[in-house]
Amino acid sequence: MWLGLRLTVRGGRRALVRTVLLGAGAAVGIVLVLGALAVPTVVDAQDLRVISRTPVTQPGADQGLRVLTIDDAVAGRLLRRVNVSGASGGAPVPPGVGQLPAAGEVVVSPALRELIAANPHARQRFPQRVVGTIGAAGLTAPDELIAYVGVDAARMPADAVPVVGFGDSDANRRLAVQRGTSDLERLLTPGRMVAFAFAFFLLAPLAVLLSTAAGLSASAREQRLAALRLLGASARQAQAVNAVETGVAATIGVALGYAAFPLLRAISADWSLGRFRWYATDVHVGAGRAATAGAIIAVFAVIVAVAGATPAVLRPVTTRRRTATPAPRAWRLLAFIASVMALLAAMWLGDTTMPALALLAAGMLGVALTLPLVLPALLTRLWAPLLRWTARPVWVTLAARRVLQAPNLASRLVGALMVALFIGGVGTIGTAAYQAANTARQVSDTGWLPQTILTGDQALADKLTPVVGTDNIAYYESLSGIATVAGQQQQVSVVRGSCASLAVLFDTTWTCTPGKAYRAKWSDQLPPGTTLRPADDGDAAVTAFTIPADTAPLNTSPFGQGTDIVVAETPRQGTIVAKVTADQGKLEDWYAVTAALAPTAVVQGYREIPTGFDAGAVIVLVTAGLLITAAMGFIAFAMSTVDRRIATRRANVPLAVIGAPRRTLTAADLTESVSGLILGQLITAAAVILTAGTAAAVLRTASFADLLHTIRPMLTLAAAGVVLGTLITILATTSAGRPTPALLRHE
Repeated sequence: MWLGLRLTVRGGRRALVRTVLLGAGAAVGIVLVLGALAVPTVVDAQDLRVISRTPVTQPGADQGLRVLTIDDAVAGRLLRRVNVSGASGGAPVPPGVGQLPAAGEVVVSPALRELIAANPHARQRFPQRVVGTIGAAGLTAPDELIAYVGVDAARMPADAVPVVGFGDSDANRRLAVQRGTSDLERLLTPGRMVAFAFAFFLLAPLAVLLSTAAGLSASAREQRLAALRLLGASARQAQAVNAVETGVAATIGVALGYAAFPLLRAISADWSLGRFRWYATDVHVGAGRAATAGAIIAVFAVIVAVAGATPAVLRPVTTRRRTATPAPRAWRLLAFIASVMALLAAMWLGDTTMPALALLAAGMLGVALTLPLVLPALLTRLWAPLLRWTARPVWVTLAARRVLQAPNLASRLVGALMVALFIGGVGTIGTAAYQAANTARQVSDTGWLPQTILTGDQALADKLTPVVGTDNIAYYESLSGIATVAGQQQQVSVVRGSCASLAVLFDTTWTCTPGKAYRAKWSDQLPPGTTLRPADDGDAAVTAFTIPADTAPLNTSPFGQGTDIVVAETPRQGTIVAKVTADQGKLEDWYAVTAALAPTAVVQGYREIPTGFDAGAVIVLVTAGLLITAAMGFIAFAMSTVDRRIATRRANVPLAVIGAPRRTLTAADLTESVSGLILGQLITAAAVILTAGTAAAVLRTASFADLLHTIRPMLTLAAAGVVLGTLITILATTSAGRPTPALLRHE
């Protein structure tokens, strides 16, 4: 143990570089893992605040407070309007609200106050006087848009139940029971599922990064461990030295990550993932979980280091002689080819069936696992013929000999970047397919979108008419009755509205006489003069009508399908429908005016309201994961390249002694690294393109052209990886300097 500590502290420049890089990898890893572990905590804290402001209702209670919540949207963001009436001095208040507003007043969140000042549609929604601001205790996140709107009691629905308090912890459970949701489904909320998926998404590149960091200075460490074995140390003692050296470096990195996490948490309140934001105080990870995560990272690094050094410990003589590594076997190519064949077979099936999906999943997993393995096998087969080239330059000979002597170094250098970019490409493909399958598209052949207000009156309809035009709004009432025809009871649908409203509803014109009833042309089976009686769930007002003899040329309508009779008279209370132009600005105008005139009106109709973990939210989270994945891949490549250049500097000493030009050695170093980098990126890009073609054929939610357009940034990133990797290699090679006299004597 003490020898391992001494080697860590006093092991020279290479040991110090390895300790720093391994510690940096462990620090990055623990910060990412703690961030993933904190996501469920953030979601739970937000859920608790939602529960704390949920009204507690009690039918028949001696309390005048009534509440009606309406989900709205403005400027592409969710807006929650909570209408309240009867808020007396002793009425309960939700968290974060000092006093509920009276009629004509509104209490808003800080983000909504800013939006009202900047956005005309938000300002138009709230003509009331702003009398307060909601505190953090009543908000899920700093950017939440929510308002408590004071309204007259007469505007509240008749079935509104008295509110006796806030903090209904059973509201979510009751709603879940109504939806048939199980306890497990309630536990695995979308927020937790995304957190788990996000954490899992990071595990593969994080494992590769830690493996790369733990494997740094592999050649020098193997030589040192082999020397310990030849000096009489047992295999267990040599591995203990290796484990302590690696464990100390990883533990230092984990400790630095622990120290950095609170600092990052404090400034994370200003961050966002798409539309998701959070309070810094919600970002919390329990001490037990944090300690477990740190221990796993340190143990993983030790396992990788011990496993990598096992051949040197067991065969110290071979290691000290620096025997060439055997050429990679053909099974590596066969495993990769089998994975590619699975993708091609899924593409050939070309349907969303279980066999095709299984082949797609197996092919993607197989390619991801075999990408680093196939690179050495291909690289040796490409470099070997160059040694038969008689006129080859010296630097080509050096590069070829190094690749053939240690072919596995290529996967150590480029493997992490290959895996990271392939995972990023697959994630991008999956995200595009998910978006195509879950993004609602409203198709309007007529150029307008139907909007409905279920509880309205003629006065509100008249006020809304200037927004959409006289020919695009109607006010009507639906009645249901029973007619006895030939001894059989038949359901009869009656629509009552003015002549103008009926013309809008059924997209027709005829000589309509106010106060007169008409039969639809498709209801000729109803004999004129037949009386009506109320249906079980119908209105008694239907008894005032009989089947009329006159008919009206009604057209099929989305508002009145199955209508049998229309009555040309204005109802007392009914439904308002409007044909709003299929334009986002027109929709915003419609909803803004409606909210201002009738805050308690429930509007139904097509509208994009971003809620929950929809396609847009998933895209943002996955994109963040892809960026982190790519970053870890580049970090791993940079660490491996720097480590390799330090190793080749020692190997270049004998060549420098015999007079090899420095530019020749630099060209050999650059060719050795860049050849594997270019080949690895080409293989990865081809694998991503093949996966995109297979996904397009199997999933059928997006075309190959669309997926190819989606993965174009990832392919560009692969090309940029070649350029960046070349620059890193050049920098590491040229900054190594000339061999020192001490190094010359040592070699």
